[in-house]
Amino acid sequence: FPISEYMRYSSDFLISKFTFTFTRHPLTRFLSAYYYLSDNPKNESDRIFASEILSLYSDINDFILNYLNEETIYDHIHFYPQCYFIKFNGIIAVDYLGKYESLEPDFKDIAKIIGKDVALQHANKSRSNVKVNQLSSASIDKLRALYHEDFVSLGY
Repeated sequence: FPISEYMRYSSDFLISKFTFTFTRHPLTRFLSAYYYLSDNPKNESDRIFASEILSLYSDINDFILNYLNEETIYDHIHFYPQCYFIKFNGIIAVDYLGKYESLEPDFKDIAKIIGKDVALQHANKSRSNVKVNQLSSASIDKLRALYHEDFVSLGY
């Protein structure tokens, strides 16, 4: 759920708690989502999107160039911009913004902040080898435009 939903239903509670999230580089996040959806997704909603939408396109570049736009990125939750989830009234509304690219040290920071000695476990590992070089320059340009706010607000 986006933080705006939490703020609407429980803003006092949320404000009184330490909040954090992890973001991922918008291009590798997109690639990961695309390949997850095209490689036997786990839930029914994902399977329906894959069979009714993804299957219409020959490859990832075809999907980006001929399907994705400012409206269709909201057709499926895996393609929503990350800022959609973490901004409230135009500002990032979490206390700590970690990055997937520095997951281990950022997680250690969070553990220290909350006073817990916990180890990070890797679950739900993707089988796909996500590489940005699979994208054409036109696809990269389009993704950079569609996810511009993520690039700027999240420092990528």
